[in-house]
Amino acid sequence: MTRIAFTIFFFCALSSAFAQSVETYKRQIDSMQSEISLAVDSGEKALLIYQTGQIYAQFNGKIAEKHYKRAIHLAERELSNSKNQELEVARGRMYASLGVTLYLEGNAAKAIPAELKAIEIFESEKATQFLGRSYVVMGAIYKQIQQFSEARKFHFKALEISQEANDSGGMALALNNIGLSYFDEDSFSLAIDYYKKSLAIYTKIGDKRGMGVELINLGNSAQQQKNHKLASSYYHRSLKHRQEIEDRFGLIFSHARVGEILLKADSIEQALVHANKSHELATQFGMVKGLNDAHELLAKVYHKLGNYQKAYEHQVWFMQMKDSLSDAENVKRVADAENQFKFKQEQLADSIKNAEAKKALQTEIEIREIKANQQRIVQVALIVGILITLALVVVSLKRYLDGKKQNQIISAQKAQVEKALITITKRDEEKELLLKEIHHRVKNNLQVVSSLLELQAKRADEDTQTAFADGQSRVKAMALIHEKLYRNEDISTIDFEEYTNQLANQIAALYTDRKVQLEINGNNCQFDIDTAVPLGLMLNELITNAFKYAFKLNGGFLKEEVHPKGDEGYELVVADNGNGMPDDFDLKKAKSLGLRLVNRLSRQLYGKAEYENINGAKFSITFKDTHQRKLVA
Repeated sequence: MTRIAFTIFFFCALSSAFAQSVETYKRQIDSMQSEISLAVDSGEKALLIYQTGQIYAQFNGKIAEKHYKRAIHLAERELSNSKNQELEVARGRMYASLGVTLYLEGNAAKAIPAELKAIEIFESEKATQFLGRSYVVMGAIYKQIQQFSEARKFHFKALEISQEANDSGGMALALNNIGLSYFDEDSFSLAIDYYKKSLAIYTKIGDKRGMGVELINLGNSAQQQKNHKLASSYYHRSLKHRQEIEDRFGLIFSHARVGEILLKADSIEQALVHANKSHELATQFGMVKGLNDAHELLAKVYHKLGNYQKAYEHQVWFMQMKDSLSDAENVKRVADAENQFKFKQEQLADSIKNAEAKKALQTEIEIREIKANQQRIVQVALIVGILITLALVVVSLKRYLDGKKQNQIISAQKAQVEKALITITKRDEEKELLLKEIHHRVKNNLQVVSSLLELQAKRADEDTQTAFADGQSRVKAMALIHEKLYRNEDISTIDFEEYTNQLANQIAALYTDRKVQLEINGNNCQFDIDTAVPLGLMLNELITNAFKYAFKLNGGFLKEEVHPKGDEGYELVVADNGNGMPDDFDLKKAKSLGLRLVNRLSRQLYGKAEYENINGAKFSITFKDTHQRKLVA
């Protein structure tokens, strides 16, 4: 049975409980819409839209996500005009709720920056009452992508904050999540200790929803320790608490756990009742993890009942749900730059992913059927072989006839396997073609954005035109990466020296009055898109700055070099022989957007940026590629 982290129930403390019906929520939404239409300023409207999103979060995460983003946009527009601490804290809560919703949808790549933004706001405004919960959410997100030690760091930080604020609910929540991280590493004794500490706090403050969660977690631990009687006791106690407070969301998992323990006790009819109830509630709330659990349990129950058709149907659904839950690592590879154009791209990506999932599922089913038939044939062959050794001439003749028939079946099955392998190969080729098409479309979209920026700049004053030109240059740097990936035979990486040459010449074409000698050395380094995009943006800033300020109208020398440094990663050097920066220049305190971007992107690549004045300006940036960053994380 798939392990389910029950942390997320407590994230919903940011909104109302799940005890109400969908109809009640819709009546509340209608009332909120009336208030929104009467709101006067952007700040008030942002708060009302955020509250509406919290209501939607109880039963439709996608719509809630849209409301949170709209509320954030309005709040930031209002805050750009005047400072308002209350609205600023509310903006932090909007980002926190958005992060929770994205986490529930399995989108860790987008949930992390949303929650980090919330933490940044809460720390800036000293809003400790919300800060601890955001650290808990961050821990849960890292737990979702299997980075348990990193998750535990956030949870211990949340525990520390909650203890300082004397927040009992926050302490219980942090203890619960620490226990979950140990559970996922199979340290069940440690997990139980933290679960019991959390349960004691929830019992003391009378929080039955929290008690229900901890009892489920304790039941799961008892199951792992093969103590099914104790697990049954915990599961039934959890179910009772959740029924008392009508916690329909939590009941999805309590019914599933009780059904599972009843199935092990051969109480099959009772297990079916609980499995159907879990499936009904998970469908009502659109809870993917709950549906995954319910389908797996129903497949097992119907198999024991001898209803193999229904068992097969639920097994297929379970496999599809399981596949959708395993997409977190792939989603994480989406670059931040692409998020600006996500709507059209995600529609295309979703259609590709769904088609591939269906093909992969069908192929897997066919291969499993072939293997099952082969196993049955082997068993028959063994039985026939034993009979042959004990039989007379008549049995020997039967053996010959059966062997001939079996060879025909095996030949047919071999042909089916070869056909399936051809289908898989064709599918992979189609996937590569579609990925190239995505890069091509992203590149075209970025070029459209560049053209729009150029048109918009023509109507602006000189300072604004400069800002537009800088933005256009950054967009072109990202577009060049997607063009390289589109044109490469290997669409996973780009040759950095070749890319740097094209980028430098692209920038030099804007400054034809500067005679600059370029020296570029990439040392055969190859980088994937997760590393190439930040590097390309940093190079764009440093090369552009050199052309703008180092050479003026005179000529000069500009060197760009990247070389590996073993376990320490790589070093990127951009140096010129111009006048250099002022004597009191500190790169870490630079106020220009471009140099701040260099600082931030170098940290994003687990490195740092440094500046030296050696016969001109020299910028050195250490960084790690995607593989090295994963080892550190």
